[in-house]
Amino acid sequence: MINFEIKTQGDYPKQDQIDFIQLSLNRSNELMSLVEDNALSERERFLLLKELVSIYSEMERYPPIIDLLKTVPAGNPVGDFGPLFKVIRHLLSHFPFFDTWDVFWFNQEMVNAMSSPGKTIQNYFSKGNHPEFFFKFQSSSGELMHEGKIVSPKGYLQNQKIYLKDILSFNDAISMINGYCNLVLSSIIDGKSLTFFK
Repeated sequence: MINFEIKTQGDYPKQDQIDFIQLSLNRSNELMSLVEDNALSERERFLLLKELVSIYSEMERYPPIIDLLKTVPAGNPVGDFGPLFKVIRHLLSHFPFFDTWDVFWFNQEMVNAMSSPGKTIQNYFSKGNHPEFFFKFQSSSGELMHEGKIVSPKGYLQNQKIYLKDILSFNDAISMINGYCNLVLSSIIDGKSLTFFK
């Protein structure tokens, strides 16, 4: 187990948060490697990716991360990827029926069936097309690790099935989720910037 040096930020970390933070960072670090292991089945990698997103969701309640997400400047990768990451996080949480990325689908009626309209997923997809864009995910050493493409799905407002694979491929999802989680979580580690987008 790695003993991460947690940044002192204001009154944080409080003593009773340290074990939780250490366990979260260690498991996140482990999961980020495992989801990229092509020796595992797609189903295994998908379940590990869901676990990573779940751990990140708990870490997002840590006040320095709350502050970071509230104050992220325009053009910062956290701000660029944050809305889509949040939507994917909600989809994975609210629709746990699927065991691989490529078969995962949703539609507008499903999204609104169990919650009042106007929540995170509905807000994102009802605003029409989001720009298609490519991204690069690099290590802190500058070596290119992944490239990815995010596409805006069509047909949501017509209640058509939207497949996650049509928004981004499974490998691109791994790149985006790993990069986003790592970028945010590394912000609380003293003297470290594990990965970043460029």
